[in-house]
Amino acid sequence: MNRFSNRLDTKRVKALLLCCSFISFIGLSTTRAQDADSAYLSKVKSELRAVWPSNRTVTLVFHGHSVPAGYWNNHEVHTLESYPHLVLEKLKAKYPFTPVNIIVT
Repeated sequence: MNRFSNRLDTKRVKALLLCCSFISFIGLSTTRAQDADSAYLSKVKSELRAVWPSNRTVTLVFHGHSVPAGYWNNHEVHTLESYPHLVLEKLKAKYPFTPVNIIVT
């Protein structure tokens, strides 16, 4: 019985070590992802924060045809409800001093 108990304890220890290493790996991955998120588009964000006369027009290009243009299934075109226009509205609310140009291709 003691021998069986020893094996069981060894298995528990191995499982515990495996769990701890997995949790630490997840923590490192999360930190790297957060660093990547903060660096993502950092140059564009700094351009958006600039105020005249230091700013310039930021142009965003949305590729696609029907969805970015606002085509719906009933042949109506809802340009002001399409996601490029909604992105423009959100950007202008957050960065009011930057000229933003939206192009749909």
